[in-house]
Amino acid sequence: EKLIDGITDSMKEKGEIPATLNLPDWARWAGRAVDKEHERALAKQQGIWEDYETDFEDAKSRYCAQINKEVRRRQAQGDREGATYLGREEAAAADKPYFLAILNGEFPEVPDGLEDDEDE
Repeated sequence: EKLIDGITDSMKEKGEIPATLNLPDWARWAGRAVDKEHERALAKQQGIWEDYETDFEDAKSRYCAQINKEVRRRQAQGDREGATYLGREEAAAADKPYFLAILNGEFPEVPDGLEDDEDE
């Protein structure tokens, strides 16, 4: 029971089903049944993602377009620091986990080292 709870807790935490389960050696005796259920869950997850992917990409595109609009507005006002920060935000939003965090209502920190397109 603890094995299953550990696997499902990990999935809930990460928000997705892992590609492999990496079962401990002592649990491999149940491997075939677990692997079969894992494959079924992965197929279901993939089907859900395929249905959702277009909406996800559209939302990400709209979000980035709004950020880009604000970058241009800040540049026109001479706010280079704000424009640079928002350029990094736009670059970060292209990353799926980062954008998923935004969609989940989180406020992820913009990673350092991302360059805004205007500076490259």
